[in-house]
Amino acid sequence: MKRFVFTDLDNTIVRHQSRIADNDNNQIQIVGTDESGNQSTVMTKADLEFFQEISHFGTVIPTTGRSMAGYSRLHGLVSGFNSWAILNHGATILMPEDSKVDATWLERTKGITARLTNDLLKVYQNLLSLNTVVIENCRHTNTIRLHQEHGFPLYISVRASREMPELHLWQQRQTIALLAHGQNDFELLHTGRITSVIPRQLNKKDAVLEVIRRLGDQIETLGVGDALTDLPFMQVCNFQRTPENSEIQRIDRRV
Repeated sequence: MKRFVFTDLDNTIVRHQSRIADNDNNQIQIVGTDESGNQSTVMTKADLEFFQEISHFGTVIPTTGRSMAGYSRLHGLVSGFNSWAILNHGATILMPEDSKVDATWLERTKGITARLTNDLLKVYQNLLSLNTVVIENCRHTNTIRLHQEHGFPLYISVRASREMPELHLWQQRQTIALLAHGQNDFELLHTGRITSVIPRQLNKKDAVLEVIRRLGDQIETLGVGDALTDLPFMQVCNFQRTPENSEIQRIDRRV
């Protein structure tokens, strides 16, 4: 029986270098760069051990919100993948033979986004008002991006500044929900300090189900992720794993 691992990347097996404690800097491996070519994405000793552990289960299939460019910048990791890949929160599937975009899935994505582009752009214009916000007399700067791939927009992200306290972050999420109110075709995904507005039909779960269908019968699958937003795709797999101290584990401890 063949086995496959569908795994999230960021904060599951890799992380931004800024999130590494100074005393851990001698135990990291650089695996990727940012848009300017600067070293930015790393794996700690614990990340490497976790990745090796899940890799022993079966063939690894990255399942990430990263764009094609962001995925390709993981130079020290991508070269080791030789199967399918799911990118852009499920909007893009790369085929195993040559890592080309799967044309059938791309047509599905085009059909979904074509119907929703005008509404997505309206939400984007609304969210631009959050470039600078004042919450309880504190001024914060956000980064609002309209993410595009394949020549058309896919989703919006609002990245809060690192200085924004958790309470203010929660209040801002409520504001984002109000600004996107009435757009039932979209959902809000909260991952760390990023809130994304994404068409409901573009998601990791549907993409994972599609790849599982193509892999055929007589397979076992493991879903791996760190965030609550990863749970839907993890739960369609036979088994689930999450790294230590992940968002999922922290929520479980509170229950």
